[in-house]
Amino acid sequence: MDPNVMVQWLDSELQELLWAYVAETAHSEEVADILRAVSQEHPDYLRVKELFETMEAYRRIGQEVYARRRERRVDSAYDLACGHGLLGILLAWRLRSVEVVCVDLERRVAFDHYLEGVRRAGVELSNVRFVEADITTAEQAEQCLEWYCLRWRLEDWHRVLKSGCQIDALGDETAERLQRGIAINAVIAWRIMLMTLLGRACPELPAGVLLSDLEIKVLQAYARKKNIKQPTHLGDAVRLVARLGGYLCRNHDPPPGHQLIWQGYTVLQTLCEGFSLKGDPDSS
Repeated sequence: MDPNVMVQWLDSELQELLWAYVAETAHSEEVADILRAVSQEHPDYLRVKELFETMEAYRRIGQEVYARRRERRVDSAYDLACGHGLLGILLAWRLRSVEVVCVDLERRVAFDHYLEGVRRAGVELSNVRFVEADITTAEQAEQCLEWYCLRWRLEDWHRVLKSGCQIDALGDETAERLQRGIAINAVIAWRIMLMTLLGRACPELPAGVLLSDLEIKVLQAYARKKNIKQPTHLGDAVRLVARLGGYLCRNHDPPPGHQLIWQGYTVLQTLCEGFSLKGDPDSS
């Protein structure tokens, strides 16, 4: 197969067969429609050989990820020397709970065309990123992953700030008030992130490191009501906060994430207000 043949160079019958193959491999007519639209709008960016290679890799990697998720949680996938990045975008489409990182020397225009095609279909696809880096050794690859892990903390914080604190919904009439509202919510988002991460990394710390006396009393009352372990340490307290947000806390469940913590922390604040009005939390 000539590696330079573009999809748009094929006659209509061959194109229909190609798109049928894409839909069958991706288990999605929508994926085929998106790539068809990108190919028509940008005919110089989608080659037939690259499309076949990408779809086969997509099928095999997707199967492997699903198989591994039966044994343990898969949080991230890295497509090194990703080229046009179509594989990473398709994996992010299929595995919405997995963060996909595409890595190459430079970000090609084709990557943005594919990403725009997906977003035009109504899917934001916030779980895919592109990192420009030169990786020739295993040590450089490890360094790149370390850098990206640090950067991803900022992405997590931004998600908590936007989706958890819902700063987009602030209705302040002046820029000054809006700045104050964002500043307050930025601290709240940082606190939620810190609670999530310290609960995993340092569960043996005392709960009072991050929680107030009233919050601890409320969680203790909740633990008594549910007949579960009292939250003497930070890890126990964080899991209780997550339970308020819907965390099931089963034996094989992974540690709670930011979303469960912000949902639980919202409920905890409501309970704290009620306990404050009652005046004696210990009596519950």
